[in-house]
Amino acid sequence: MQVFRSFVAGVKNLFRRNAAERELDAELRSYMNESAANKVASGATPEEAAREAKLEMDGLETVKHEVRSVGWEFTLETLIQDVRYGVRMLRKSPSFTLVALAAIALGIGANTAIFSVVNAILLQPLPYPEPNRLISVGTHERHISGIHPMGVADFLAWRDHQKSLNTLPSLTK
Repeated sequence: MQVFRSFVAGVKNLFRRNAAERELDAELRSYMNESAANKVASGATPEEAAREAKLEMDGLETVKHEVRSVGWEFTLETLIQDVRYGVRMLRKSPSFTLVALAAIALGIGANTAIFSVVNAILLQPLPYPEPNRLISVGTHERHISGIHPMGVADFLAWRDHQKSLNTLPSLTK
Protein backbone atom coordinates (compact mmCIF):
# COMPACT_ATOMS: atom_id res chain seq x y z
CA MET A 1 0.00 0.00 0.00
CA GLN A 2 2.92 2.34 0.75
CA VAL A 3 4.27 1.86 -2.77
CA PHE A 4 0.91 2.82 -4.24
CA ARG A 5 0.75 5.96 -2.08
CA SER A 6 4.27 6.89 -3.12
CA PHE A 7 3.37 6.39 -6.78
CA VAL A 8 0.20 8.51 -6.50
CA ALA A 9 2.07 11.27 -4.66
CA GLY A 10 4.77 11.24 -7.34
CA VAL A 11 2.21 11.52 -10.14
CA LYS A 12 0.56 14.43 -8.34
CA ASN A 13 3.93 16.14 -7.99
CA LEU A 14 4.65 15.64 -11.67
CA PHE A 15 1.41 17.27 -12.77
CA ARG A 16 1.27 20.04 -10.19
CA ARG A 17 4.90 20.95 -9.98
CA ASN A 18 4.41 24.67 -9.25
CA ALA A 19 2.04 23.95 -6.36
CA ALA A 20 4.44 21.36 -4.94
CA GLU A 21 7.30 23.89 -5.16
CA ARG A 22 5.23 26.51 -3.34
CA GLU A 23 4.30 24.01 -0.61
CA LEU A 24 7.93 22.96 -0.16
CA ASP A 25 9.08 26.58 -0.08
CA ALA A 26 6.42 27.50 2.49
CA GLU A 27 7.30 24.51 4.67
CA LEU A 28 11.03 25.29 4.61
CA ARG A 29 10.47 28.98 5.36
CA SER A 30 8.14 28.01 8.21
CA TYR A 31 10.83 25.73 9.61
CA MET A 32 13.44 28.51 9.36
CA ASN A 33 11.12 31.00 11.06
CA GLU A 34 10.36 28.53 13.86
CA SER A 35 14.05 27.78 14.33
CA ALA A 36 14.85 31.50 14.42
CA ALA A 37 12.03 32.08 16.94
CA ASN A 38 13.47 29.34 19.18
CA LYS A 39 16.88 31.00 19.00
CA VAL A 40 15.37 34.40 19.85
CA ALA A 41 13.65 32.77 22.83
CA SER A 42 17.08 31.44 23.86
CA GLY A 43 18.43 34.98 23.97
CA ALA A 44 19.82 35.66 20.48
CA THR A 45 18.99 38.80 18.56
CA PRO A 46 16.54 38.38 15.64
CA GLU A 47 19.29 39.02 13.08
CA GLU A 48 21.65 36.47 14.67
CA ALA A 49 18.82 33.95 15.01
CA ALA A 50 17.84 34.29 11.31
CA ARG A 51 21.47 33.97 10.25
CA GLU A 52 22.04 30.86 12.39
CA ALA A 53 18.82 29.27 11.12
CA LYS A 54 19.97 29.79 7.52
CA LEU A 55 23.40 28.35 8.32
CA GLU A 56 21.84 25.29 9.96
CA MET A 57 19.78 24.57 6.84
CA ASP A 58 22.86 24.94 4.63
CA GLY A 59 20.92 26.97 2.05
CA LEU A 60 17.30 26.67 0.97
CA GLU A 61 18.06 25.49 -2.56
CA THR A 62 20.30 22.68 -1.31
CA VAL A 63 17.59 21.42 1.02
CA LYS A 64 14.97 21.71 -1.74
CA HIS A 65 17.14 19.66 -4.07
CA GLU A 66 17.65 16.97 -1.40
CA VAL A 67 13.91 16.81 -0.70
CA ARG A 68 13.05 16.59 -4.42
CA SER A 69 15.65 13.88 -5.08
CA VAL A 70 14.01 11.45 -2.64
CA GLY A 71 11.04 10.60 -4.88
CA TRP A 72 11.02 8.51 -8.04
CA GLU A 73 9.58 11.41 -10.03
CA PHE A 74 12.89 13.27 -9.67
CA THR A 75 14.65 10.40 -11.46
CA LEU A 76 12.01 10.48 -14.20
CA GLU A 77 12.36 14.26 -14.61
CA THR A 78 16.13 13.94 -14.77
CA LEU A 79 15.86 11.18 -17.37
CA ILE A 80 13.51 13.28 -19.50
CA GLN A 81 15.85 16.27 -19.24
CA ASP A 82 18.83 14.11 -20.25
CA VAL A 83 16.97 12.68 -23.25
CA ARG A 84 15.95 16.16 -24.38
CA TYR A 85 19.53 17.38 -24.05
CA GLY A 86 20.83 14.36 -25.96
CA VAL A 87 18.35 14.89 -28.80
CA ARG A 88 19.28 18.58 -29.00
CA MET A 89 22.98 17.71 -29.23
CA LEU A 90 22.34 15.06 -31.89
CA ARG A 91 20.27 17.51 -33.95
CA LYS A 92 23.01 20.09 -33.57
CA SER A 93 25.62 17.90 -35.32
CA PRO A 94 23.99 15.55 -37.84
CA SER A 95 27.28 14.14 -39.18
CA PHE A 96 28.29 12.96 -35.70
CA THR A 97 24.79 11.51 -35.28
CA LEU A 98 25.13 9.48 -38.48
CA VAL A 99 28.55 8.15 -37.47
CA ALA A 100 27.31 7.26 -33.98
CA LEU A 101 24.22 5.49 -35.36
CA ALA A 102 26.34 3.58 -37.88
CA ALA A 103 28.72 2.48 -35.12
CA ILE A 104 25.82 1.36 -32.94
CA ALA A 105 24.23 -0.53 -35.84
CA LEU A 106 27.51 -2.29 -36.65
CA GLY A 107 27.98 -3.20 -33.00
CA ILE A 108 24.48 -4.63 -32.70
CA GLY A 109 24.88 -6.55 -35.97
CA ALA A 110 28.26 -7.99 -34.94
CA ASN A 111 26.94 -9.02 -31.52
CA THR A 112 23.92 -10.68 -33.11
CA ALA A 113 26.10 -12.60 -35.57
CA ILE A 114 28.53 -13.73 -32.85
CA PHE A 115 25.73 -14.80 -30.53
CA SER A 116 24.06 -16.74 -33.34
CA VAL A 117 27.27 -18.67 -33.98
CA VAL A 118 27.94 -19.29 -30.28
CA ASN A 119 24.33 -20.34 -29.75
CA ALA A 120 24.41 -22.80 -32.65
CA ILE A 121 27.80 -24.28 -31.74
CA LEU A 122 27.99 -24.21 -27.95
CA LEU A 123 24.57 -23.70 -26.42
CA GLN A 124 22.25 -25.90 -28.49
CA PRO A 125 22.34 -29.67 -27.91
CA LEU A 126 23.72 -31.85 -30.68
CA PRO A 127 21.13 -32.99 -33.22
CA TYR A 128 21.51 -36.68 -32.29
CA PRO A 129 19.53 -38.92 -29.99
CA GLU A 130 21.41 -39.29 -26.69
CA PRO A 131 24.30 -36.94 -27.57
CA ASN A 132 25.95 -37.67 -24.21
CA ARG A 133 26.76 -41.19 -25.48
CA LEU A 134 28.80 -39.99 -28.48
CA ILE A 135 32.45 -40.95 -28.46
CA SER A 136 35.53 -39.95 -30.38
CA VAL A 137 37.79 -42.69 -31.68
CA GLY A 138 41.42 -42.05 -32.51
CA THR A 139 44.90 -43.50 -32.54
CA HIS A 140 47.86 -42.85 -30.31
CA GLU A 141 51.42 -43.29 -31.47
CA ARG A 142 54.38 -43.72 -29.15
CA HIS A 143 56.58 -40.68 -28.62
CA ILE A 144 53.94 -38.39 -30.17
CA SER A 145 51.61 -36.53 -27.89
CA GLY A 146 47.86 -36.46 -28.34
CA ILE A 147 45.28 -38.61 -30.02
CA HIS A 148 44.99 -38.42 -33.78
CA PRO A 149 41.59 -38.80 -35.45
CA MET A 150 41.06 -42.16 -37.09
CA GLY A 151 40.16 -42.28 -40.76
CA VAL A 152 36.98 -43.94 -41.96
CA ALA A 153 38.82 -46.90 -43.54
CA ASP A 154 40.85 -47.51 -40.36
CA PHE A 155 37.70 -47.32 -38.24
CA LEU A 156 35.82 -49.80 -40.46
CA ALA A 157 38.76 -52.21 -40.34
CA TRP A 158 39.02 -51.86 -36.57
CA ARG A 159 35.26 -52.30 -36.14
CA ASP A 160 35.28 -55.51 -38.15
CA HIS A 161 37.83 -56.96 -35.72
CA GLN A 162 35.78 -56.06 -32.67
CA LYS A 163 32.65 -57.81 -31.51
CA SER A 164 31.02 -54.63 -30.24
CA LEU A 165 32.01 -51.21 -28.94
CA ASN A 166 30.16 -51.98 -25.71
CA THR A 167 32.44 -54.94 -24.85
CA LEU A 168 35.47 -52.68 -24.49
CA PRO A 169 36.28 -52.19 -20.80
CA SER A 170 37.06 -48.47 -21.14
CA LEU A 171 33.73 -47.76 -22.86
CA THR A 172 31.46 -49.53 -20.39
CA LYS A 173 31.81 -46.85 -17.69
